[in-house]
Amino acid sequence: MKLPARFYPERKPHALYEGVDYQEYWNDPSLESLDELERRVAADLLPECGRRLIDIGCGYGRMSDCYAGRFEDVILFDGSPHLLRQARERKLKNAAFIAGDFNHLPFKKASFDAALVIRVVQHMTDLRASFKRIHRILCQNGRLTFSYHNKLNARRVLRWLISREKKSPFTLDSEEVSATLLSRHPKVISRILQETGFCPSGYRGVGVFDRVAARLGPWARFLPSGEGLSPLLGQAKLAPWIFENAVAKGNGLLAEANSLEDILQCPSCGGNVRKGTDVYECLSCKLSYPIRDGIIDFRI
Repeated sequence: MKLPARFYPERKPHALYEGVDYQEYWNDPSLESLDELERRVAADLLPECGRRLIDIGCGYGRMSDCYAGRFEDVILFDGSPHLLRQARERKLKNAAFIAGDFNHLPFKKASFDAALVIRVVQHMTDLRASFKRIHRILCQNGRLTFSYHNKLNARRVLRWLISREKKSPFTLDSEEVSATLLSRHPKVISRILQETGFCPSGYRGVGVFDRVAARLGPWARFLPSGEGLSPLLGQAKLAPWIFENAVAKGNGLLAEANSLEDILQCPSCGGNVRKGTDVYECLSCKLSYPIRDGIIDFRI
């Protein structure tokens, strides 16, 4: 099972994974070790408890076990209703499922005290604008846990040193590994985080031991998972995938909300919305957003 090889011009960016069986991709035995490690690392970085978490780019809910039971309410947000329907099958308690475009988040300021953004940053072309959007919806001291593809990873540097790679991994510009995967230099990530109101607070590195495990077959169970070394691989920025924590500064307190409606806003005009029968309606511009199969469709 392959992921999309490119962005299709007839599709909007948020629809990149629509119709793709992402769950089948991660069920590949060669990715079993990486999948397990990423979920363990994310669970370790996330707060032990909280009021309200959003999983941006949640897909079929691959990371849901990392936060299930830790937060009073969770929002699973993705551009693909197809994947969100799969996520609903996990029957998470106190969860809402929202389809939307990351460029037009339908949430009010300071709506969340935690955000999880895994395997999404590599698709973002404008990092500064993207982190600003996330910062806006987090409260003061809200936690962002995210991952990105590390341009400066040890394997990439080694290939360049032995002249198998022409482009230097030490330059700060982003590198297109494929049409849908942008690799970033850790210094760039750190600088943009600070410019957009975040304070980096922790690192993990993954994507090393899983490559070996995939070739060992049944013997892979005797190989260390890499979880113990992930803090070192993250801090040293040696791993292909970096998982990072950052704390939002400069925002207000977490927004009070008695219902989901209290934190939602129209993604088109920013106005308040009101829930009707199988629909949310903007009180300002009068646009309507349907609810189908338990999924609120805020796509523009």
